[in-house]
Amino acid sequence: MAFQSSARRKTGAPRDTSPLSVVSVARDSRPDDLPIDEPQIAVKDIASTATSIAQSLLWTANIREDNALKRILVVEPRTRSLGMALRAVGFTGETTALLHVQQPRDVGIAQGYDRSITQDWLPPTNADVRQERQGGQAPQAQERLGVYDALIVNDLTRTLSSAQLAGALAWLSTCLNPLGYLVLAEPAHMVNGIQLARDLLECGLELVTDPEYIAEDWPRSLMIWQRRTPSEARRSGVAQRIGWKQLAQDRPLQRQLISAYQRIFGGDEWCEWVKCVAPGCGRHYSYAQAQALQPPERCVCGSSEPLAPFHPAVDVLARLYQDLTPAETSCAYIRFGDVDAAGQERAVSGFAWGYLTDPYRLSRTLLPVAPDDRASDARIVLLHKLTALLHRISMRDNPAVIYYHADSGVVENTRSLSLTRYLFERSLRFAREQGADVVILRTSLRSPAFRLLTGLGMRPLYWYAGEPSAERWQAARTAPAGASYEATGAADGPSVVDERVVLWGETSALLGIFSTHSDFRLAGRIARGLRAARDESGQA
Repeated sequence: MAFQSSARRKTGAPRDTSPLSVVSVARDSRPDDLPIDEPQIAVKDIASTATSIAQSLLWTANIREDNALKRILVVEPRTRSLGMALRAVGFTGETTALLHVQQPRDVGIAQGYDRSITQDWLPPTNADVRQERQGGQAPQAQERLGVYDALIVNDLTRTLSSAQLAGALAWLSTCLNPLGYLVLAEPAHMVNGIQLARDLLECGLELVTDPEYIAEDWPRSLMIWQRRTPSEARRSGVAQRIGWKQLAQDRPLQRQLISAYQRIFGGDEWCEWVKCVAPGCGRHYSYAQAQALQPPERCVCGSSEPLAPFHPAVDVLARLYQDLTPAETSCAYIRFGDVDAAGQERAVSGFAWGYLTDPYRLSRTLLPVAPDDRASDARIVLLHKLTALLHRISMRDNPAVIYYHADSGVVENTRSLSLTRYLFERSLRFAREQGADVVILRTSLRSPAFRLLTGLGMRPLYWYAGEPSAERWQAARTAPAGASYEATGAADGPSVVDERVVLWGETSALLGIFSTHSDFRLAGRIARGLRAARDESGQA
Protein backbone atom coordinates (compact mmCIF):
# COMPACT_ATOMS: atom_id res chain seq x y z
CA MET A 1 0.00 0.00 0.00
CA ALA A 2 1.00 3.62 -0.34
CA PHE A 3 2.08 5.18 2.95
CA GLN A 4 1.37 8.78 3.74
CA SER A 5 4.43 10.95 4.07
CA SER A 6 5.03 14.39 5.45
CA ALA A 7 5.52 17.43 3.27
CA ARG A 8 9.09 17.78 4.43
CA ARG A 9 11.66 17.25 1.69
CA LYS A 10 13.44 13.92 1.88
CA THR A 11 17.13 13.71 1.15
CA GLY A 12 19.90 11.20 1.30
CA ALA A 13 23.14 11.72 3.24
CA PRO A 14 26.84 11.11 2.70
CA ARG A 15 27.76 7.77 4.17
CA ASP A 16 30.75 6.23 5.85
CA THR A 17 31.82 3.06 4.09
CA SER A 18 31.01 1.07 7.23
CA PRO A 19 29.03 1.87 10.40
CA LEU A 20 31.91 0.31 12.34
CA SER A 21 34.64 2.58 11.07
CA VAL A 22 35.00 6.31 10.71
CA VAL A 23 36.15 6.97 7.19
CA SER A 24 36.58 10.59 6.22
CA VAL A 25 35.71 11.61 2.70
CA ALA A 26 38.77 13.07 0.96
CA ARG A 27 38.73 16.84 0.98
CA ASP A 28 39.69 16.95 -2.69
CA SER A 29 36.92 14.59 -3.81
CA ARG A 30 34.41 15.83 -6.32
CA PRO A 31 30.98 16.67 -4.83
CA ASP A 32 29.20 14.56 -7.46
CA ASP A 33 31.23 11.53 -6.43
CA LEU A 34 29.85 11.50 -2.89
CA PRO A 35 27.87 8.31 -2.21
CA ILE A 36 24.31 8.44 -0.92
CA ASP A 37 23.63 6.87 2.44
CA GLU A 38 21.44 3.85 3.00
CA PRO A 39 18.46 4.01 2.96
CA GLN A 40 18.66 5.77 -0.38
CA ILE A 41 15.93 8.37 -0.78
CA ALA A 42 15.70 10.22 -4.05
CA VAL A 43 15.76 14.00 -3.98
CA LYS A 44 12.51 15.02 -5.64
CA ASP A 45 12.86 18.76 -5.29
CA ILE A 46 16.03 20.79 -4.92
CA ALA A 47 15.33 23.47 -2.35
CA SER A 48 17.89 26.12 -1.55
CA THR A 49 20.25 25.57 1.35
CA ALA A 50 18.64 28.40 3.32
CA THR A 51 15.15 26.96 2.88
CA SER A 52 16.31 23.46 3.80
CA ILE A 53 17.97 24.74 6.99
CA ALA A 54 14.93 26.74 8.05
CA GLN A 55 12.49 23.90 7.36
CA SER A 56 14.61 21.31 9.16
CA LEU A 57 15.13 23.46 12.24
CA LEU A 58 11.47 24.37 12.69
CA TRP A 59 10.40 20.79 12.01
CA THR A 60 12.80 19.46 14.62
CA ALA A 61 12.14 22.08 17.30
CA ASN A 62 8.43 22.80 17.03
CA ILE A 63 7.19 19.55 18.50
CA ARG A 64 4.76 21.31 20.81
CA GLU A 65 1.91 23.51 19.67
CA ASP A 66 3.62 26.64 20.97
CA ASN A 67 6.77 27.83 19.25
CA ALA A 68 9.77 26.38 21.07
CA LEU A 69 12.12 28.89 19.43
CA LYS A 70 12.21 32.54 20.45
CA ARG A 71 15.73 33.69 19.50
CA ILE A 72 17.96 32.38 16.69
CA LEU A 73 21.59 33.32 16.06
CA VAL A 74 23.00 32.82 12.55
CA VAL A 75 26.79 32.64 12.44
CA GLU A 76 28.62 34.29 9.54
CA PRO A 77 25.70 34.56 7.09
CA ARG A 78 26.89 35.33 3.58
CA THR A 79 23.58 36.77 2.46
CA ARG A 80 20.22 37.73 3.90
CA SER A 81 18.64 34.56 2.49
CA LEU A 82 18.67 32.49 5.66
CA GLY A 83 16.98 35.15 7.76
CA MET A 84 14.32 35.61 5.09
CA ALA A 85 13.84 31.84 4.76
CA LEU A 86 13.13 31.57 8.49
CA ARG A 87 10.36 34.14 8.13
CA ALA A 88 8.99 32.37 5.06
CA VAL A 89 8.50 29.07 6.91
CA GLY A 90 6.74 30.69 9.86
CA PHE A 91 9.36 31.69 12.42
CA THR A 92 8.16 34.75 14.36
CA GLY A 93 10.94 35.21 16.93
CA GLU A 94 14.10 37.29 16.85
CA THR A 95 16.86 36.60 14.31
CA THR A 96 20.41 37.85 14.84
CA ALA A 97 23.33 37.74 12.41
CA LEU A 98 26.82 37.25 13.86
CA LEU A 99 29.65 38.62 11.70
CA HIS A 100 33.37 38.49 12.32
CA VAL A 101 33.95 41.60 10.24
CA GLN A 102 31.62 43.79 8.24
CA GLN A 103 31.78 42.80 4.60
CA PRO A 104 31.04 45.64 2.15
CA ARG A 105 29.71 43.29 -0.50
CA ASP A 106 27.10 41.99 1.93
CA VAL A 107 25.53 45.28 2.92
CA GLY A 108 22.12 43.68 2.41
CA ILE A 109 22.63 41.15 5.23
CA ALA A 110 21.05 43.44 7.81
CA GLN A 111 17.85 43.54 5.78
CA GLY A 112 17.32 39.82 6.41
CA TYR A 113 17.73 39.90 10.20
CA ASP A 114 16.31 41.82 13.14
CA ARG A 115 19.78 42.85 14.28
CA SER A 116 23.46 42.21 13.54
CA ILE A 117 26.47 41.68 15.81
CA THR A 118 29.85 42.54 14.29
CA GLN A 119 32.85 41.65 16.41
CA ASP A 120 35.91 39.45 16.47
CA TRP A 121 34.00 36.51 17.90
CA LEU A 122 36.30 33.66 16.79
CA PRO A 123 37.62 31.63 19.75
CA PRO A 124 41.39 31.18 20.13
CA THR A 125 42.73 28.15 18.28
CA ASN A 126 46.24 27.64 19.63
CA ALA A 127 46.82 25.00 22.33
CA ASP A 128 47.85 27.38 25.14
CA VAL A 129 44.76 29.53 24.82
CA ARG A 130 42.51 26.48 24.48
CA GLN A 131 43.88 25.15 27.75
CA GLU A 132 43.31 28.52 29.36
CA ARG A 133 39.74 28.56 28.07
CA GLN A 134 39.08 25.09 29.43
CA GLY A 135 40.29 26.34 32.80
CA GLY A 136 37.43 28.82 32.85
CA GLN A 137 39.53 31.99 32.44
CA ALA A 138 38.36 32.90 28.93
CA PRO A 139 34.87 34.37 28.43
CA GLN A 140 32.19 32.01 27.22
CA ALA A 141 30.17 32.77 24.11
CA GLN A 142 27.08 33.61 26.13
CA GLU A 143 28.97 36.37 27.93
CA ARG A 144 29.81 38.03 24.63
CA LEU A 145 26.84 37.14 22.45
CA GLY A 146 23.88 36.46 24.74
CA VAL A 147 21.68 33.37 25.03
CA TYR A 148 19.70 31.81 22.19
CA ASP A 149 17.31 28.94 21.55
CA ALA A 150 18.96 27.94 18.29
CA LEU A 151 22.31 28.47 16.62
CA ILE A 152 22.75 28.10 12.85
CA VAL A 153 26.22 27.58 11.40
CA ASN A 154 26.39 27.59 7.61
CA ASP A 155 29.61 27.43 5.60
CA LEU A 156 31.81 28.20 8.62
CA THR A 157 34.56 26.11 7.02
CA ARG A 158 35.12 29.08 4.71
CA THR A 159 36.49 30.84 7.78
CA LEU A 160 37.87 27.91 9.78
CA SER A 161 39.56 24.71 8.78
CA SER A 162 37.68 21.46 9.35
CA ALA A 163 40.16 20.65 12.16
CA GLN A 164 39.13 23.83 14.02
CA LEU A 165 35.40 23.39 13.45
CA ALA A 166 34.66 21.19 16.48
CA GLY A 167 36.39 23.62 18.87
CA ALA A 168 34.55 26.61 17.43
CA LEU A 169 31.19 24.80 17.67
CA ALA A 170 31.92 23.81 21.28
CA TRP A 171 32.67 27.42 22.17
CA LEU A 172 29.63 28.79 20.34
CA SER A 173 27.32 26.21 21.88
CA THR A 174 27.76 27.79 25.31
CA CYS A 175 25.38 30.53 24.18
CA LEU A 176 22.60 27.97 23.71
CA ASN A 177 19.81 27.64 26.23
CA PRO A 178 19.37 24.21 27.84
CA LEU A 179 17.69 21.96 25.25
CA GLY A 180 18.55 24.51 22.54
CA TYR A 181 19.46 23.46 19.00
CA LEU A 182 22.66 23.66 16.96
CA VAL A 183 22.23 23.45 13.18
CA LEU A 184 25.23 22.76 10.98
CA ALA A 185 25.24 22.95 7.18
CA GLU A 186 28.70 22.56 5.69
CA PRO A 187 30.11 21.26 2.39
CA ALA A 188 29.73 17.50 2.61
CA HIS A 189 33.35 16.76 1.72
CA MET A 190 34.65 19.07 4.48
CA VAL A 191 33.18 17.38 7.54
CA ASN A 192 32.96 13.88 8.97
CA GLY A 193 29.53 14.00 10.58
CA ILE A 194 29.85 10.97 12.86
CA GLN A 195 33.27 11.96 14.16
CA LEU A 196 32.06 15.52 14.73
CA ALA A 197 29.07 14.20 16.65
CA ARG A 198 31.40 12.23 18.91
CA ASP A 199 33.60 15.27 19.46
CA LEU A 200 30.64 17.39 20.53
CA LEU A 201 29.36 14.90 23.13
CA GLU A 202 31.71 16.33 25.74
CA CYS A 203 30.00 19.71 25.28
CA GLY A 204 26.58 18.20 25.90
CA LEU A 205 25.48 18.29 22.25
CA GLU A 206 23.38 15.29 21.22
CA LEU A 207 22.78 14.57 17.53
CA VAL A 208 18.99 14.30 17.16
CA THR A 209 18.41 14.05 13.40
CA ASP A 210 19.60 11.88 10.58
CA PRO A 211 22.19 13.74 8.49
CA GLU A 212 20.61 15.15 5.34
CA TYR A 213 22.28 15.67 2.01
CA ILE A 214 21.46 18.97 0.29
CA ALA A 215 22.19 18.55 -3.40
CA GLU A 216 22.61 22.17 -4.38
CA ASP A 217 25.39 23.78 -6.41
CA TRP A 218 27.82 22.49 -3.75
CA PRO A 219 26.49 19.47 -1.81
CA ARG A 220 26.12 20.04 1.92
CA SER A 221 25.54 17.89 4.98
CA LEU A 222 22.79 19.18 7.27
CA MET A 223 22.81 17.99 10.90
CA ILE A 224 20.99 19.17 14.02
CA TRP A 225 22.10 18.73 17.63
CA GLN A 226 20.23 19.47 20.87
CA ARG A 227 21.99 20.72 23.95
CA ARG A 228 21.84 18.46 27.00
CA THR A 229 23.99 18.18 30.07
CA PRO A 230 27.39 16.63 29.27
CA SER A 231 26.59 13.58 31.42
CA GLU A 232 23.30 12.96 29.57
CA ALA A 233 24.99 13.31 26.18
CA ARG A 234 27.83 10.96 27.10
CA ARG A 235 25.39 8.31 28.31
CA SER A 236 23.31 8.54 25.14
CA GLY A 237 26.32 8.55 22.81
CA VAL A 238 25.86 8.72 19.05
CA ALA A 239 23.29 6.55 17.31
CA GLN A 240 23.91 5.84 13.62
CA ARG A 241 21.10 5.00 11.27
CA ILE A 242 21.71 1.92 9.14
CA GLY A 243 19.68 0.10 6.51
CA TRP A 244 19.38 -3.50 5.49
CA LYS A 245 21.73 -3.02 2.52
CA GLN A 246 24.53 -1.86 4.82
CA LEU A 247 23.80 -4.58 7.35
CA ALA A 248 23.80 -7.31 4.70
CA GLN A 249 27.24 -6.26 3.47
CA ASP A 250 28.89 -5.77 6.86
CA ARG A 251 29.45 -9.20 8.42
CA PRO A 252 31.20 -7.92 11.58
CA LEU A 253 28.24 -5.66 12.26
CA GLN A 254 25.86 -8.59 11.77
CA ARG A 255 27.73 -10.67 14.35
CA GLN A 256 27.86 -7.85 16.88
CA LEU A 257 24.20 -6.95 16.48
CA ILE A 258 23.08 -10.58 16.78
CA SER A 259 25.27 -11.08 19.85
CA ALA A 260 23.84 -7.96 21.51
CA TYR A 261 20.29 -9.06 20.64
CA GLN A 262 20.81 -12.50 22.18
CA ARG A 263 22.43 -11.07 25.33
CA ILE A 264 19.73 -8.48 25.89
CA PHE A 265 16.74 -10.78 25.44
CA GLY A 266 18.56 -13.62 27.14
CA GLY A 267 18.63 -11.67 30.41
CA ASP A 268 16.35 -12.00 33.40
CA GLU A 269 13.68 -9.68 32.01
CA TRP A 270 12.67 -11.83 29.03
CA CYS A 271 14.41 -15.14 29.82
CA GLU A 272 14.95 -15.83 26.11
CA TRP A 273 18.42 -17.36 26.07
CA VAL A 274 17.49 -21.01 25.47
CA LYS A 275 14.21 -22.90 25.14
CA CYS A 276 12.90 -26.43 25.46
CA VAL A 277 11.98 -28.08 22.17
CA ALA A 278 9.88 -30.86 23.71
CA PRO A 279 6.26 -30.75 22.44
CA GLY A 280 3.89 -29.12 24.91
CA CYS A 281 6.59 -27.78 27.25
CA GLY A 282 7.21 -24.19 26.17
CA ARG A 283 9.72 -23.41 28.92
CA HIS A 284 12.52 -20.94 28.25
CA TYR A 285 15.39 -19.75 30.41
CA SER A 286 17.66 -16.78 30.88
CA TYR A 287 21.41 -17.15 30.64
CA ALA A 288 21.75 -17.25 34.42
CA GLN A 289 18.97 -19.83 34.78
CA ALA A 290 20.48 -22.01 32.07
CA GLN A 291 23.86 -22.02 33.85
CA ALA A 292 22.20 -23.31 37.01
CA LEU A 293 20.38 -26.25 35.39
CA GLN A 294 21.22 -29.78 36.49
CA PRO A 295 21.84 -31.68 34.34
CA PRO A 296 23.30 -28.97 32.09
CA GLU A 297 21.42 -28.02 28.92
CA ARG A 298 18.38 -30.08 29.93
CA CYS A 299 14.93 -28.73 30.71
CA VAL A 300 13.34 -29.40 34.09
CA CYS A 301 10.50 -31.14 32.26
CA GLY A 302 12.79 -34.16 31.89
CA SER A 303 13.11 -34.09 28.11
CA SER A 304 16.20 -35.80 26.72
CA GLU A 305 16.54 -33.15 24.00
CA PRO A 306 19.13 -30.43 24.68
CA LEU A 307 17.93 -26.86 25.00
CA ALA A 308 18.03 -24.83 21.80
CA PRO A 309 18.92 -21.14 21.33
CA PHE A 310 15.81 -19.02 21.69
CA HIS A 311 17.02 -16.52 19.07
CA PRO A 312 19.21 -18.31 16.48
CA ALA A 313 21.34 -16.00 14.37
CA VAL A 314 19.49 -16.91 11.19
CA ASP A 315 16.15 -15.97 12.78
CA VAL A 316 17.45 -12.58 13.94
CA LEU A 317 18.77 -11.79 10.46
CA ALA A 318 15.50 -12.89 8.86
CA ARG A 319 13.57 -10.59 11.17
CA LEU A 320 15.87 -7.69 10.41
CA TYR A 321 15.39 -8.24 6.68
CA GLN A 322 11.62 -8.35 7.10
CA ASP A 323 11.49 -5.25 9.30
CA LEU A 324 13.98 -3.09 7.38
CA THR A 325 12.65 -3.55 3.85
CA PRO A 326 11.66 -1.41 2.13
CA ALA A 327 14.22 1.11 3.31
CA GLU A 328 12.01 4.18 2.78
CA THR A 329 9.46 3.07 5.39
CA SER A 330 11.77 1.66 8.05
CA CYS A 331 14.57 2.83 10.33
CA ALA A 332 17.22 1.21 12.48
CA TYR A 333 19.53 2.99 14.91
CA ILE A 334 22.68 1.40 16.31
CA ARG A 335 24.60 2.77 19.26
CA PHE A 336 28.16 1.51 19.39
CA GLY A 337 30.30 1.07 22.48
CA ASP A 338 33.71 2.41 23.39
CA VAL A 339 36.32 3.26 20.78
CA ASP A 340 39.24 0.85 20.55
CA ALA A 341 42.93 1.69 20.16
CA ALA A 342 42.56 2.12 16.40
CA GLY A 343 39.74 4.61 16.85
CA GLN A 344 37.03 2.19 15.74
CA GLU A 345 33.92 1.20 17.67
CA ARG A 346 33.68 -2.56 17.76
CA ALA A 347 30.70 -3.38 19.97
CA VAL A 348 26.98 -2.76 19.62
CA SER A 349 25.73 -1.43 22.94
CA GLY A 350 22.16 -0.57 21.95
CA PHE A 351 19.72 -0.72 19.06
CA ALA A 352 16.21 0.24 18.05
CA TRP A 353 14.31 -0.37 14.85
CA GLY A 354 10.80 -0.16 13.48
CA TYR A 355 8.72 0.49 10.41
CA LEU A 356 5.53 2.03 9.08
CA THR A 357 2.60 -0.33 8.85
CA ASP A 358 -1.20 -0.52 8.81
CA PRO A 359 -3.70 -2.20 11.16
CA TYR A 360 -4.15 -5.31 9.03
CA ARG A 361 -0.44 -6.06 8.67
CA LEU A 362 0.30 -5.21 12.29
CA SER A 363 -2.47 -7.45 13.64
CA ARG A 364 -0.92 -10.38 11.75
CA THR A 365 2.53 -9.45 13.06
CA LEU A 366 1.45 -9.30 16.69
CA LEU A 367 -0.73 -12.43 16.37
CA PRO A 368 0.87 -14.53 13.60
CA VAL A 369 -1.23 -16.93 11.58
CA ALA A 370 -0.56 -20.52 12.70
CA PRO A 371 -1.65 -23.80 11.03
CA ASP A 372 -4.46 -24.24 13.56
CA ASP A 373 -4.98 -20.43 13.71
CA ARG A 374 -6.33 -20.40 17.23
CA ALA A 375 -5.72 -16.65 17.40
CA SER A 376 -8.09 -15.74 14.56
CA ASP A 377 -10.77 -14.32 16.87
CA ALA A 378 -8.20 -12.42 18.93
CA ARG A 379 -6.68 -11.05 15.71
CA ILE A 380 -10.02 -9.64 14.65
CA VAL A 381 -10.43 -7.97 18.05
CA LEU A 382 -6.93 -6.47 17.80
CA LEU A 383 -7.57 -5.28 14.23
CA HIS A 384 -10.72 -3.46 15.34
CA LYS A 385 -8.86 -1.86 18.25
CA LEU A 386 -6.06 -0.64 15.98
CA THR A 387 -8.46 0.76 13.36
CA ALA A 388 -10.60 2.54 15.95
CA LEU A 389 -7.49 3.99 17.59
CA LEU A 390 -6.16 5.39 14.32
CA HIS A 391 -9.44 7.07 13.44
CA ARG A 392 -9.71 8.55 16.92
CA ILE A 393 -6.18 9.93 17.07
CA SER A 394 -5.28 10.83 13.49
CA MET A 395 -5.89 14.38 12.29
CA ARG A 396 -6.22 13.27 8.65
CA ASP A 397 -9.38 12.20 6.86
CA ASN A 398 -7.94 8.85 5.81
CA PRO A 399 -5.65 7.57 8.58
CA ALA A 400 -3.54 4.66 7.39
CA VAL A 401 -0.12 4.81 9.04
CA ILE A 402 1.17 3.36 12.29
CA TYR A 403 4.78 3.32 13.40
CA TYR A 404 5.53 -0.09 14.92
CA HIS A 405 8.55 0.05 17.21
CA ALA A 406 9.54 -3.52 16.49
CA ASP A 407 12.56 -3.99 18.73
CA SER A 408 14.89 -2.08 21.01
CA GLY A 409 17.41 -2.98 23.66
CA VAL A 410 20.52 -1.87 25.51
CA VAL A 411 23.23 -4.16 26.88
CA GLU A 412 23.34 -4.27 30.65
CA ASN A 413 26.62 -2.44 31.27
CA THR A 414 25.50 0.65 29.30
CA ARG A 415 21.85 0.85 30.35
CA SER A 416 20.59 4.25 31.37
CA LEU A 417 17.48 6.37 31.04
CA SER A 418 19.45 8.69 28.76
CA LEU A 419 20.30 6.01 26.21
CA THR A 420 16.85 4.40 26.29
CA ARG A 421 15.24 7.79 25.78
CA TYR A 422 17.67 8.71 22.99
CA LEU A 423 17.08 5.56 20.92
CA PHE A 424 13.30 5.85 21.28
CA GLU A 425 13.38 9.57 20.48
CA ARG A 426 15.38 9.05 17.28
CA SER A 427 12.86 6.43 16.15
CA LEU A 428 9.91 8.69 16.96
CA ARG A 429 11.41 11.55 14.94
CA PHE A 430 11.53 9.25 11.93
CA ALA A 431 7.93 8.21 12.56
CA ARG A 432 6.69 11.77 12.86
CA GLU A 433 8.53 12.83 9.71
CA GLN A 434 6.80 10.02 7.84
CA GLY A 435 3.37 11.15 9.05
CA ALA A 436 2.67 8.42 11.62
CA ASP A 437 0.46 9.81 14.40
CA VAL A 438 0.46 6.63 16.50
CA VAL A 439 3.33 4.48 17.80
CA ILE A 440 2.69 0.86 18.78
CA LEU A 441 5.06 -1.51 20.55
CA ARG A 442 4.97 -4.81 22.38
CA THR A 443 6.55 -5.35 25.77
CA SER A 444 6.12 -7.45 28.90
CA LEU A 445 4.34 -6.63 32.13
CA ARG A 446 7.55 -7.42 34.01
CA SER A 447 9.92 -5.48 31.78
CA PRO A 448 11.26 -2.12 33.03
CA ALA A 449 10.19 -0.72 29.65
CA PHE A 450 6.56 -1.28 30.65
CA ARG A 451 6.90 0.87 33.74
CA LEU A 452 8.90 3.54 31.92
CA LEU A 453 6.50 3.86 28.98
CA THR A 454 3.29 3.75 30.96
CA GLY A 455 4.79 6.39 33.23
CA LEU A 456 5.19 8.59 30.13
CA GLY A 457 1.56 8.15 29.17
CA MET A 458 1.52 5.12 26.85
CA ARG A 459 -1.48 2.92 27.50
CA PRO A 460 -2.28 -0.78 27.01
CA LEU A 461 -4.20 -1.58 23.85
CA TYR A 462 -4.20 -5.37 23.99
CA TRP A 463 -3.28 -7.97 26.61
CA TYR A 464 -2.22 -11.38 25.35
CA ALA A 465 -3.60 -13.21 28.38
CA GLY A 466 -6.44 -10.81 29.17
CA GLU A 467 -6.25 -7.67 31.26
CA PRO A 468 -4.64 -8.58 34.58
CA SER A 469 -6.20 -7.82 37.92
CA ALA A 470 -4.70 -5.17 40.17
CA GLU A 471 -3.29 -7.98 42.34
CA ARG A 472 -1.56 -9.58 39.37
CA TRP A 473 -0.12 -6.24 38.31
CA GLN A 474 1.39 -5.81 41.75
CA ALA A 475 2.60 -9.43 41.85
CA ALA A 476 4.32 -9.00 38.48
CA ARG A 477 6.09 -5.86 39.68
CA THR A 478 7.44 -7.59 42.78
CA ALA A 479 8.11 -11.05 41.29
CA PRO A 480 11.75 -12.12 40.91
CA ALA A 481 13.19 -11.76 37.45
CA GLY A 482 12.62 -14.80 35.30
CA ALA A 483 9.58 -16.12 37.20
CA SER A 484 7.51 -16.84 34.10
CA TYR A 485 5.40 -19.81 35.15
CA GLU A 486 2.56 -20.54 37.53
CA ALA A 487 1.78 -24.06 38.79
CA THR A 488 -1.71 -25.17 37.78
CA GLY A 489 -1.80 -28.49 39.57
CA ALA A 490 -2.57 -30.26 36.30
CA ALA A 491 -0.97 -33.57 35.50
CA ASP A 492 0.81 -32.16 32.47
CA GLY A 493 2.75 -29.61 34.53
CA PRO A 494 2.92 -25.83 34.61
CA SER A 495 1.31 -23.54 32.03
CA VAL A 496 2.89 -20.47 30.57
CA VAL A 497 1.65 -17.10 31.77
CA ASP A 498 1.80 -14.77 28.77
CA GLU A 499 2.53 -11.35 30.23
CA ARG A 500 3.02 -9.59 26.90
CA VAL A 501 1.11 -6.41 26.29
CA VAL A 502 0.69 -4.05 23.31
CA LEU A 503 1.09 -0.37 24.20
CA TRP A 504 0.14 2.69 22.18
CA GLY A 505 1.00 6.37 22.34
CA GLU A 506 0.78 9.54 20.29
CA THR A 507 3.99 10.23 18.40
CA SER A 508 3.95 14.02 18.78
CA ALA A 509 3.01 13.90 22.46
CA LEU A 510 5.90 11.58 23.31
CA LEU A 511 8.34 13.63 21.23
CA GLY A 512 7.15 16.77 22.99
CA ILE A 513 8.08 15.21 26.32
CA PHE A 514 11.49 14.00 25.17
CA SER A 515 12.48 17.27 23.51
CA THR A 516 11.45 19.55 26.38
CA HIS A 517 12.49 17.48 29.42
CA SER A 518 15.90 16.81 30.87
CA ASP A 519 16.44 13.23 31.96
CA PHE A 520 16.03 14.30 35.58
CA ARG A 521 12.62 15.84 34.83
CA LEU A 522 11.79 12.82 32.70
CA ALA A 523 12.40 10.48 35.64
CA GLY A 524 10.13 12.61 37.80
CA ARG A 525 7.39 12.55 35.18
CA ILE A 526 7.63 8.77 34.92
CA ALA A 527 7.31 8.43 38.71
CA ARG A 528 4.25 10.68 38.77
CA GLY A 529 2.70 8.82 35.86
CA LEU A 530 3.19 5.48 37.58
CA ARG A 531 1.58 6.77 40.77
CA ALA A 532 -1.39 8.06 38.79
CA ALA A 533 -1.77 4.75 36.95
CA ARG A 534 -1.53 2.83 40.22
CA ASP A 535 -4.17 5.01 41.84
CA GLU A 536 -6.40 4.62 38.80
CA SER A 537 -6.10 0.84 38.83
CA GLY A 538 -6.72 0.77 42.57
CA GLN A 539 -9.95 2.73 42.20
CA ALA A 540 -11.07 0.45 39.39
